[in-house]
Amino acid sequence: MAEVVLFDLAKEILLKLGSTALQQVGLAWGVKKELRKLENKISTIRNVLLSAEEQQKDQLRSKEGRIPPHSCIFRSDLVEDCYKMHDLVHNLAQYVAGNEQLTVKGENIVVIPERVRHVSFDSSLYTEFPKHLIKAKKLRTMFLPSETGPNFGSSVEEAISGFRCLRVLNFGHRGLNFYRRNRDIHVLPKEIGNLDHLRYLTCSDVEKLPRSLCKLLNLQYLDLYGSTLDQLPDDFGKLINLRFLCLSSNLTCLPEKGIGGLTSLRIFLLLVNSELRSLGDGIQNLTCLRELVIWGCPKLASLPSGVKHLTSLEHLEIRYSQNLELSEEYDLKGLKSLKKLVLNGLPKLVSLPKGLNDSADTLNHLHLSSCKNLTTLSESVLPNLGSLQVLEIRHCHNRMSLPQGMQRLAALQSLRIVDCFHLSRRCEERIGEDWPKIAHVPDSCIQQSYHMKRSLFDQAFRDEIELSELPSASELPGFRLLFQRSLLGSSSKDERVTVDT
Repeated sequence: MAEVVLFDLAKEILLKLGSTALQQVGLAWGVKKELRKLENKISTIRNVLLSAEEQQKDQLRSKEGRIPPHSCIFRSDLVEDCYKMHDLVHNLAQYVAGNEQLTVKGENIVVIPERVRHVSFDSSLYTEFPKHLIKAKKLRTMFLPSETGPNFGSSVEEAISGFRCLRVLNFGHRGLNFYRRNRDIHVLPKEIGNLDHLRYLTCSDVEKLPRSLCKLLNLQYLDLYGSTLDQLPDDFGKLINLRFLCLSSNLTCLPEKGIGGLTSLRIFLLLVNSELRSLGDGIQNLTCLRELVIWGCPKLASLPSGVKHLTSLEHLEIRYSQNLELSEEYDLKGLKSLKKLVLNGLPKLVSLPKGLNDSADTLNHLHLSSCKNLTTLSESVLPNLGSLQVLEIRHCHNRMSLPQGMQRLAALQSLRIVDCFHLSRRCEERIGEDWPKIAHVPDSCIQQSYHMKRSLFDQAFRDEIELSELPSASELPGFRLLFQRSLLGSSSKDERVTVDT
């Protein structure tokens, strides 16, 4: 957000520097060269800001890790709220912004510059909304404090309707105090429906949304992560310009009309919905959706057939949904734009769905991890993914092998097999049974951590597998190097050794 504001400011400066009048004045006073140098510097800064904005968009689209974006567990890799700004950019921001930006430091604020447009709060404790700030009717951006008293919520309700020009409103500022969110505002004030120009709204930990929220027809970004909603407003589907939605709730099923009406949605994050059992039929209407992340939905049993209508979907990520079963015959069909697929923490996943063949021409990144019952990578699926460039298989401990036909994956550039004991042995360089299948991959890495042996024994007692199936220490990749280290002595008793085979 900061990059967007600064980018516009830099653009405005360039327009002023390029004006005919200013060029004539510069020529008359003999400072034309200095003006040209300044214009070049500002142009460079503008390009840097544009690059930063594109990187932020990429981070938002990325779902590596997912940790959700807001512990981002999901994802500290999804969304970042804090950036270290270069001194040059910081000085430019202060110079250009002038009195338009204000950081409130404590409740005893008296003077509010007339030009203030963007307001944030420091880490102090606020018992009520500063009364003098109510006079700043032309505010465009407001980040409410993370530390508040019990009466702060009611004072915000009284003040919020006066800020009719707001574009950005953050009720749950994360920043550096990510885990110390504002827990006083559990119900959004109904007056929020008066903010006709609002485009960006973050409100963590809310229990109820007012019906007036659905009047915000210009809203493009809505973040409800960490909320405990039992229902969505009946007219939720009227948010027709919404591009980004992050939802945490106690819903058991996504409402068909409420979700199906969001036809402009590009990114949909379902993060920690502990009661969710169905995505509902409305999801089939999200034909513009490019990214879908399902994280922490333990009661979700299946994907609706409407997923096949998500023809624009490029990124699908499903994590820690212990009850989810993906049908080998019917799931993941029709996703003809899919570029990245992440399946993590799905104990009921046994094989890759054949529907992935519909993504054979576009899928370039496949990530499989912590799927303890995955037994086959499907000869009828994996070798057909001709566009695949990156394949990651992590912490899948069951006995399995790479399918025949892996040599057909001519585009495959990177292969990672980590902590998959049986598969790692089969792929060991030059001597593994499956090595000929992957010898053509330019960048292949087979890793096995030393602590894997202990986890295998733990699994033996949990899952009652035969102890005879467990490897001896000498069979573990890197055992000889580990033995040499033990002879030389280790400075840490808990040192974990990871060796590339």
